Amino acid sequence: MVTDIAVIGGGVAGLMSAFEASRAGARVVLLDSRKEVGLPVQCGEAISENTLNLTGLKDDGEWIAHTVEGFRVRSPSGFDLYTRLRGFSIRRDLLEKELASRAASNGAVILSSATVESAELKDGRWLLSTRKGTITAGFVIIACGANQYLPVFFGFEGHQNSFRGIGIKLKRKDFGNDLIFLVKGDLKGGYGWYFPRGDGVNAGVCALTDLTAQLDWLKRTLSIRDDEIISYHGGAIPVDGLRAGLIGSSCLLVGDAGGFSNPITKGGIIGAVLSGREAGKAVASFLAGDGTALTDWEGRMRSHTAFSPLNLKRAEFLASLEDGLLNEITGLVSGREINTIPTSELMRLVLSRPDLLKRMKKGVHLVRGGREWMKWSF
Repeated sequence: MVTDIAVIGGGVAGLMSAFEASRAGARVVLLDSRKEVGLPVQCGEAISENTLNLTGLKDDGEWIAHTVEGFRVRSPSGFDLYTRLRGFSIRRDLLEKELASRAASNGAVILSSATVESAELKDGRWLLSTRKGTITAGFVIIACGANQYLPVFFGFEGHQNSFRGIGIKLKRKDFGNDLIFLVKGDLKGGYGWYFPRGDGVNAGVCALTDLTAQLDWLKRTLSIRDDEIISYHGGAIPVDGLRAGLIGSSCLLVGDAGGFSNPITKGGIIGAVLSGREAGKAVASFLAGDGTALTDWEGRMRSHTAFSPLNLKRAEFLASLEDGLLNEITGLVSGREINTIPTSELMRLVLSRPDLLKRMKKGVHLVRGGREWMKWSF
């Protein structure tokens, strides 16, 4: 099979790339190693309204499980820092199936059980050996998730550090208004999550190590019984920010493969949607003769608020906080919507507590700009 663009990976990033590139008129073949698009589900299944709007999908489709008004960050003592940010608990498998259907309606060919086993650049075209045969492509968009070996086939170097996440689906009716994130010091920047879905709940924990013990903590904290658990899911979450190189020889990286997750929230759907959508358009333009399309794409991605290097510093600061400090910080604003509090007031609250200021002095400046990155937190 010969095509203009081969997309490797049938998750959100790959499907957005395939849709946009095929809509622009390019011939597209998408290769997915899974037997069925959308399965298995490996995430917390939450998306903000801002991110959903980028997909072009509506908020009343069957992929919407439940609407939420915002999210809460809960400290060990039970204090809540919360913000209003409309979003949704989703059925990710149905979301991906809809994205695949849209791409196919534009002429994109989607091949399942098509694991890429090797890649060779020959005479300016990529020869991809798969279980479905050899695909010859003028350009490759790599959307293989946190897979560490596949980018090496295409000349990308370096190793991505990742958090591990383990989640559980619960048979528990919960029509709550907020997504809940639970934090504590020994998670080192990770968190527990509890996402109401109406007739169910998606819960779990992400951290560097010892997920079994941390999941037990989450179950105790939220009074989760074993007989409520329907299924388990999980995966890797890159946390180092964007890779040093995103563009290779007639190829580029999108989604988790390129490090497109929010370093603070570890949210990957925003990175998948944005990087995939823009890459599909950019590659089609590049193949049509726009010589700056790829570098322009990379520049936009690196300057976007969700992937700002400053977010890495924010994430490092949050990972350094122990339980006592987490309790003090959230206690200052508990019960108030964070986006209604002027930055000047937040600074005054901290300055009025010399002991707190001393312990926070390396991170106080990171408060500024928080409202903007929150818009793209998931």
